[in-house]
Amino acid sequence: MEAKKPSTTKAVPNKKSIVEEKIQINNDPTEKPKIKASDLPSLAAMQQELAKRNDSDWLKYYVKIVNKNGAQVPFVLNSIQVQIEDKIKELESQGIPARIIVLKARQEGISTYSQAKFLCRTIKNKNRNALVVAHRDDSTNAIFDKAKYSNSCLPDHIKPLQQASNARELIFNKPPYYKGKQEGLNSKIKVQTAGSDGIGRSDTYHYVHLSEFAFYSGDPLKTLNGILNSVPSIVGTIVIIESTASGMNSFKDLWDKAVAGENAFIPMFFSWFDYKDYAMAMTETEEEAWRVFTENKGGD
Repeated sequence: MEAKKPSTTKAVPNKKSIVEEKIQINNDPTEKPKIKASDLPSLAAMQQELAKRNDSDWLKYYVKIVNKNGAQVPFVLNSIQVQIEDKIKELESQGIPARIIVLKARQEGISTYSQAKFLCRTIKNKNRNALVVAHRDDSTNAIFDKAKYSNSCLPDHIKPLQQASNARELIFNKPPYYKGKQEGLNSKIKVQTAGSDGIGRSDTYHYVHLSEFAFYSGDPLKTLNGILNSVPSIVGTIVIIESTASGMNSFKDLWDKAVAGENAFIPMFFSWFDYKDYAMAMTETEEEAWRVFTENKGGD
């Protein structure tokens, strides 16, 4: 009788996170797991794993910006940026492509957020393109400088290969002279100024930021339609239209239709008093006047 050959099939281990691989949890809830300091993952490794799962962690750990005092600081979402990030998460969790229109006060950080978010998405995913359109050349350049600065500050272990960095494009791909093993992403961030011919018609875009839409020259709705036709209607794509108010115009029409539920955009309104940086501490005289007013409010 021929002897049976031993099985060569190997058990496939379950995929575990870095933390789960290093820390074996005891089934006995009364007994604490035995953990050696040398078994714990490094802070950098833990951050890297969290950042892979969550854009918010990626922004927090890796993005640097210049604040209003001229200092380089980690990018910590302000209250308005948090609301936009949460809305994108909510829509994507429901299987809905993120389409958001924002009516806002000045300088509440939406352009900074959009650049950081798009930088994150184009680096974490291959074959992704982002487009940023502003109303004037100086505004276009200022917004794009935010993306280029944050990209330059990324740690080496996540910084992508860069094929080009010029006035209009950041291209994440293999440079012609590169001979190493790192793969190119074939992703890019591109900026244009409203009023230019053929905006958004030459590429497929996954992330779009239209800044100060109420001030666009030419035919803003024609520009918007051309851009939207270049964005796939799939989960993971993002379109953010934002502007301060400027009377009766195409932005107001878009906003009103969004509020009425007549287009695909989710309206989000942020007044100046929603942003804490616009608040100032009251003087003692002002506090006393406010106390007197509130105590006598409603009285004759």
